[in-house]
Amino acid sequence: MGVPARILAAVAAALACASGGAARADAVDDYLRGATRKAHIPAVAVAVVRDGRITKVATYGVANLEDGQPAAADTAFQLASGTKLFTGVLVMRMVEQGRLRLSDRLDAYLPDAPAAWRGVTVAQLAAHTSGIPDALSLKQPAADARALMAALKDQPMAYPPGSRSAYNQTEFGVLRLVLEKVSGRPFEALLDDEVVRPLGLTSTRFSNLAERADIAGASVRTADLVPHRAPLYAWVGGRQQITEFIYPTWSYAAGGLYSSAADLAKVLQALQTGRLVSPQSLGVMSTPYRLTDGRDGAFGVAWVVRRWRGRLATGHSGGPADSDIWLYPERRLAVAVLTDQQNFAPVLADGVARILDPAPPPSHAAVADDDPATSARLRAWTQGLADGRGDEAVFAPGAKALMAQLLAALGPALALSPKIDDWRLTASSAAAGGSKARTYAVRQGGALTRLTFYLDAQNRILALQPEPE
Repeated sequence: MGVPARILAAVAAALACASGGAARADAVDDYLRGATRKAHIPAVAVAVVRDGRITKVATYGVANLEDGQPAAADTAFQLASGTKLFTGVLVMRMVEQGRLRLSDRLDAYLPDAPAAWRGVTVAQLAAHTSGIPDALSLKQPAADARALMAALKDQPMAYPPGSRSAYNQTEFGVLRLVLEKVSGRPFEALLDDEVVRPLGLTSTRFSNLAERADIAGASVRTADLVPHRAPLYAWVGGRQQITEFIYPTWSYAAGGLYSSAADLAKVLQALQTGRLVSPQSLGVMSTPYRLTDGRDGAFGVAWVVRRWRGRLATGHSGGPADSDIWLYPERRLAVAVLTDQQNFAPVLADGVARILDPAPPPSHAAVADDDPATSARLRAWTQGLADGRGDEAVFAPGAKALMAQLLAALGPALALSPKIDDWRLTASSAAAGGSKARTYAVRQGGALTRLTFYLDAQNRILALQPEPE
């Protein structure tokens, strides 16, 4: 599944393009049309909800390049990990109905779970803090969620439950089993009963894509019909290619759902107005899990929780950029952006939000720069990304593999960014062996990002940690 989604989401959100100045009536259209051109995105769809009202549903580009079908409000896009937005809603609806408690241990619902897992709570599963082994470690795919548990039962816990926040695919396979146990319904039926039918959604469904062996070593793929589905594309070697990811059924609580801008507008409106979950439940979903050392984790109940321009942002992206769905509760704003371009990054929802709410981000005081040459080199490298250039030589050898994946996904998105207007060192520290960390406040248009570079003794990049403001 490539680079961890949480890392991509953080990096992409931090380096998203900003639109400076006052928003015009068509500024969102201009921004998203520009993205389709600059980043080779065949189609984009957007839904905006503000103060409980749907204020915009719009589409841009061609949803299907083979038949030239334009994108429409009911075009069904793959949400990938954006599916977790719906899973969080289902968890809290079960809590509100008295069928489930977040504090309950796993063995209350799945007594046959591996012994080391039984003390994990529902909250820890939903917040990626359980410590149970990740399905990505398996060499052979599991047929279903129970087979997944059986395949992982002898692997050691990755860390003590509740002590760390780490994106994990197994947790939502197990969470699916919990939801099915307490509701008495298959996950897909539960989603239909609790969300799809009550809201009148028409494009939100799974395709049940599967592959099986056929004669002479060939394979056959089958899937249910998804009306107005947009294929997923990847820009490879100067041309578009269709790409598909087969989600195993055990992972449907984590990814694989299709939906449209029209449907997501209804979902976001229902979340803002308390129709899907109560305001209290929404607050629980939007509160980061408190780790055992007192720090906040990166997730609430299935949702990413972060700060954006000094205030709360919560939701999920997936693909990394098939879907980008965020609520900004203190601004009474919610934005969903869907694309059919795999080689991209989840930057567009924040870009739209920044146009609609152009309040200036906070500023950070500069400190004396003890190594201006390194600062200049890092600034040039960062600007190069925005200009479509990426110099691998700046990375330490052990960091190149991860960084290459990040840059492949982020490069097209960074091309949307304006020039760096301000670059200031705000913190610098050194460790034993000559390694160091340097944090910069980077202003691009109306956006401010804190970029922390972790460097080795030769000032090569070991890792990069962005924090959007």
